[in-house]
Order: sequence, then C-alpha cells, then structure tokens
Amino acid sequence: MVNQRAAADELMARVRKIAGEVGEKHADFLKGRKALAVNSWESDGTIAVQYAGEWDATVPAMIGMEMIEGGKLGATYSAEQAVGMLSEADLIVIGGNNTGELTPLPDVQAFLDGKLGQAIPAVKAGHTIQIPSGGDRSWTLAEEVIGVLDERLTELAGSA
Repeated sequence: MVNQRAAADELMARVRKIAGEVGEKHADFLKGRKALAVNSWESDGTIAVQYAGEWDATVPAMIGMEMIEGGKLGATYSAEQAVGMLSEADLIVIGGNNTGELTPLPDVQAFLDGKLGQAIPAVKAGHTIQIPSGGDRSWTLAEEVIGVLDERLTELAGSA
C-alpha cells in the first residue's frame, strides 16, 4: 500500500507540474478567452454542458483555461438552450468520446456540422478541442488530456 501511495503522489505531482508548464506556454493565447465543455449529445436531442468543476472542465482548468461557471452539475439542455450557452464560449472542449479517438462521435459531429452547431461562433471558427474522456477519469487520463490540450492549443495559437 505504501508503494502505491508513493506512486500515486508522484503521478499527481507530475501531472500538476506538466499542467503548470502547459498553462505558462499558452497563457497569452488563453488570456481573456472563456471555455465551456460539452460532454455529450443525447439521443433525445439534449446536450450535456459541463461547467467549471465537472470532469471535462477540470483538466482544462488545471492548465489555466477560464471555464465558464454556472448551470447544474450533470444537467442536460435542449439543443437551442445549449447553443445559447455555447455561444458565450471562445473555446469549446468536447469530451464524451470514450473510444480514445480524438474525433467527435458521429452524433456530435452531425450537430457541429448542422445549422445549430454552425450558429455557435467558436464552432464556426474551428475553436473546438476534442479530449479523451472515459470511465477511469484518473490522473493518468488527466496527463493524456493535458497533452491533447497542449497540441490543440498550439494549433489554434498558430492559426490566430
């Protein structure tokens, strides 16, 4: 047990260090930009928006992304309501793809490509970031998400 605790503490410290480094690297690009996370588009047409404090918002916040606050944790909203909320964001973090792929799930992609999705300024501008998401939601996954955020923010900053 002692060895496992030490390994876990070491992993947490490494993830926090990497998050700080990535945050410093992208501080200028992130300054003044607000982000909102979306976890899923449900079969009934509702969208799960994740505000500050929820998983798909927590790791981006670790690197200094300003995550929009509000809403009820775990809440879903009609597509029209979600479009209004998402329109306030400069960056949209997309979670929910438990396959490990860094492309949106087909229903998510259909929404993004559709009329409602294209009405969202960040979507239209290509300011979306697909992150790995999943059941384990561990420090190991957080480290992977930070790497993905770093790569995508580098791309976005380069095209700004």
